Amino acid sequence: MLTVAGPPVKVRRAWRERLFSRPWKPWRATRTVIPQIPDPHAMLVGNFLIMHPDTWARMRRELDERGATSLSPRKDCP
Repeated sequence: MLTVAGPPVKVRRAWRERLFSRPWKPWRATRTVIPQIPDPHAMLVGNFLIMHPDTWARMRRELDERGATSLSPRKDCP
């Protein structure tokens, strides 16, 4: 939910994987892996913003650079 599929990456298969995998296809030297990366978008659910922690850190850093005030409506939370 908080990650998205990244660009496909070709990875070399080890000999052990090539010889002992099913179906047996030892001539295929690479396999394609699709990594999961943090979702760069925030989701608004009711009154709550939900986002990946890395996205929150990036957003918070950008807001601190601009000198923005706290995002929390509560006075006791920074």
